[in-house]
Amino acid sequence: MEDDFDPYGLPPEVTTQPHALIGMLGLDISNKTTHKAVWEAFALNRRTDRTPLHFCHLNNDFQMPPMKQKWYPYHHPSPSLV
Repeated sequence: MEDDFDPYGLPPEVTTQPHALIGMLGLDISNKTTHKAVWEAFALNRRTDRTPLHFCHLNNDFQMPPMKQKWYPYHHPSPSLV
């Protein structure tokens, strides 16, 4: 009999804590050593006592989606009685 009884029978892939995904854009890690050092500082040197993060390197041809326009409801002043 297992010590960690799960009454719902969920697999461990569902019950683990998710990692935040952080994409890094604009680093040329193959040609520039400073960019490679920055990438390694973020992605490879994570201690286990820190918050779990998942870094992904995005290519320079990656297109960011367009920013949404801020929408403000129109202000309709109510008639005032004087």
